[in-house]
Amino acid sequence: MRFMYLGVVLAMLFTTRCGGQDEGLPIAIFEPVAEDPTDTRTPLSSNPGDIELPDPPPTFGNSGPEAFLRISPLGQEHHGEFEIVFSHPMDLASIQAGISLVSDGGASPAGPAPGGTLTFLNYRQAIFTPYAPLNENEGYEVNLPGSVTTVSGDPLISDSQQLSFHTRPWFEMTHAINGMPHGQRGIGIDNGGSPAIILTSNWTNGDFISRLSLHKLSGGEFEICTNCSSGSTTINLGTSSLPPDSGINQYYYQIEAEDGTVRHYPFAFAYGDMAATPAALQGGAASVFLDGQYLLPTLSRTLERFAGQDFLLNGDTFNDFANAERTSTKRSGCIGYGSFDFIRSYGNGTGTYGDGYCGYFVSNGAELCADVGLFEVCSESDVTLDVYVTGVNIPGGVDGNENIAATISVPAGTEDARVQLSARKAYLDLRIIANLEDGLVCVGGCIVSENTKIEFSAKAELNRDHPNDLRTSISLADIESLSDGSLRLTIKEPYGAPNFIWSDWTDHLTVHDLSFVDSTSWVADLLSSVVESIGNDIVPAVKPGIVRDVLKDFKQRIAVNVLNSFLSSLATQGVELSLPPYLPAPLNQLDLAVQVQLEQNNDLIKSLSFRDGGLLTNVNAGMFVTNNCATCERPQDVIAPPLQGPQSFITSPYTLNRDYLLNKSSSYPGTLLALHQDALNQLLYQLWSNGGLNLTLDEPFINQVNAYAGEIPSLTLTSSLLRAGTILNVLAPGRDNLVRLDGGSIVTINDDDPVELRLRPRQTPYIRILPTFTSSGTRELQLQVSDLEIQIVGNPGGSEYLMATIMAHATVNGAADLVPFSNPTSNPSMNNLQALNVTLSTEELFYTIQAMDGSTRNPMGLSPDQVRQVAQPLVRSLIVPLLNNVLKEVPLPATAELSTFTSGGSNCGLNLSTDRILADNLPVNDTATPMILLRLRTPGSLYVPGVTNPDVLENLIGCN
Repeated sequence: MRFMYLGVVLAMLFTTRCGGQDEGLPIAIFEPVAEDPTDTRTPLSSNPGDIELPDPPPTFGNSGPEAFLRISPLGQEHHGEFEIVFSHPMDLASIQAGISLVSDGGASPAGPAPGGTLTFLNYRQAIFTPYAPLNENEGYEVNLPGSVTTVSGDPLISDSQQLSFHTRPWFEMTHAINGMPHGQRGIGIDNGGSPAIILTSNWTNGDFISRLSLHKLSGGEFEICTNCSSGSTTINLGTSSLPPDSGINQYYYQIEAEDGTVRHYPFAFAYGDMAATPAALQGGAASVFLDGQYLLPTLSRTLERFAGQDFLLNGDTFNDFANAERTSTKRSGCIGYGSFDFIRSYGNGTGTYGDGYCGYFVSNGAELCADVGLFEVCSESDVTLDVYVTGVNIPGGVDGNENIAATISVPAGTEDARVQLSARKAYLDLRIIANLEDGLVCVGGCIVSENTKIEFSAKAELNRDHPNDLRTSISLADIESLSDGSLRLTIKEPYGAPNFIWSDWTDHLTVHDLSFVDSTSWVADLLSSVVESIGNDIVPAVKPGIVRDVLKDFKQRIAVNVLNSFLSSLATQGVELSLPPYLPAPLNQLDLAVQVQLEQNNDLIKSLSFRDGGLLTNVNAGMFVTNNCATCERPQDVIAPPLQGPQSFITSPYTLNRDYLLNKSSSYPGTLLALHQDALNQLLYQLWSNGGLNLTLDEPFINQVNAYAGEIPSLTLTSSLLRAGTILNVLAPGRDNLVRLDGGSIVTINDDDPVELRLRPRQTPYIRILPTFTSSGTRELQLQVSDLEIQIVGNPGGSEYLMATIMAHATVNGAADLVPFSNPTSNPSMNNLQALNVTLSTEELFYTIQAMDGSTRNPMGLSPDQVRQVAQPLVRSLIVPLLNNVLKEVPLPATAELSTFTSGGSNCGLNLSTDRILADNLPVNDTATPMILLRLRTPGSLYVPGVTNPDVLENLIGCN
């Protein structure tokens, strides 16, 4: 989004030239001319330009009153006004009543007679401004009949009563690329299969073209023809000397006319590897190093808060995860006895679910004793136990303390993840199935047969018989990401120090309330000694293994399921960002989501020799507009589909060098995020396709900018500039007749009519990360904007009217950075904000603009040549510097919503204020991999690794 304002560049140029109108006198509002009728002063020319207009001959007026047309000997530009010079002071009312204009074909100009307005500079000079353009390349006659008289009542001599002139030929061009017409819609061509790029162009009045050439905006040209008589050409651009590149290809034809006029006719199209699924995550669009000093402690603290019931994750508590996915179906290899539900996550089965801890074997573990006469007779049996977890309760707090402490780290110099889990209290409900392998017998015969199965219920409690201190388990593990973006954590073997230490839990966990439930032998039901044997002998024997396996599942399955639930939400819902209300419309009405998914990677863990390491991986990423903005004008609302060719954006098939981030982390501690240019272009496409780039420069827009930018000296935009009189003074200097045609009627334009500039890009903009660097070492960016239609509209919201239409094409280099917002307006709500700083180059800038013609796009008949002549030089000298001031500090939102985390029915948010998170754009000296490299860390006032208690990191996520 950092470049979403670039479209304003060309729009603003029409608001930067102010001043009052020349004091002229439209005859339609006739008043006496305040000068002596004999005044012979020479006024300023009403037809400025490079061509010097002729003056009347020295004998002008010697034979009587005469009239003379001051029109170029090359012909009259059919959009323009023309000047009539009289040799004697004239009766202005008689001119108004008698003048008429007719073409050689007998047609009168559009509108009521005489087809235009007269503005008298004095009694001897009048400007005739047609209501609408005259026909091009046609003869006209100005009739000044005998009723047109001097102030003395004398008519003009006969030779001056009919004055003839000819309009110059005008040139129109149309273009099509691979049969797709250029104009109202953008054009996209996928380079798959290396298709031929065929340009077909047609033009009018070829007999009057002395030279026609094709140019690329970035440089290069070749000649099409000289003394062109034909009206069309077909060019295979791919085999020409100006082949297309990946990106937006911007071309223009240059027509050099016989009369010396030079005009440009631009066109553009997007070409490259188009994203196959533009609304999906883009593969490898980012790389990330989740560091061990900031990110992993923050992740650990977030897990602690979740276990402490500070918030819900996708509507679930930690206990919901600990008790999820139940079944009553025993898996193969377990004792198939008992009918009860159990939690599938706990078990030693392979695969997604453990489905019970099966196969604990105890030799001679069960003893049956029976009284036989005066003697007690006992026998023993080997026992196999299956243990099922049927319920888990992890309290949020114990005795006013947090119950769970969790730490995930990659200690310096190691290649393993260290996972430490501590708790004060944990309650488990268990079902135990015992299989008596040998049976139990006594004197006189078999009492309990071989393979008798007995079902027990039991409970387990941490610190039941001990103080409620934290009991800790430490394990070393491998972490990998799978093809679906989920994590898998595997504790290293063999179990035992240093890979897996769990004795603190075993020593302080008590199994109690062992109760007989059922058996396959009615005799066993009656023998309490069997229950006592299981409880007193067998359970203590297998408890270390059971505790180990339960803790392993807490780490490998439950905690990882919590993380994977969050990761899944990041891939589908993402981090949501409502663009702040202080931005201009429609940007302030859009909600964005940044979605990420881990790429498959079995080499996530990265070691650093000098401090804790972290996790390094490429990620699939996408940036999307998520809300349905009802007031946004989408391109498809104007014409559907809005693009010809793929409805997509250009991608660049290079792979980010993620190892570069690891090397960079030695100098720049913190979480590092590298952005591929595909991520930026997807965001531009999303903003464009949802109408976010359809900006309207009007008084509310200016007020919005001024509200956060403050009074920047060069930012002189005020509502007084967006007025019809001011705009016309820029587009048509000297034109004082503020009238327009509405159908066949004349409507006077109010000098104070409000004006707005509507920016409508017909092509998705494109960003390229360049192999060049800024003075601070960050990568330079290049932005291409083409087919940017700028409509200048008067009196919007009322009886609005179109004044002019301009089509702009530009390629500009620049730089983007993140800086602290200086808050020049001292707005308390904007304290501690990060700001986007964008600087555009006035040197590395290539652009062309075309003032559009025709009754629908230029209904007031303004001269396209004059509009372009005025606007073209202002872009480099005024507009880009002005835009740099506007984009010097664009404050970013203070929070990003995490809708996956909720508390009390409200969403939690990631705090992005500078007193919580610092973000900076790092220098990149790797020319092989284009990237934007960002670093995230906390300010020292909040947290210093190794010094400050990590608990303060909970301030990074706020819940209402």
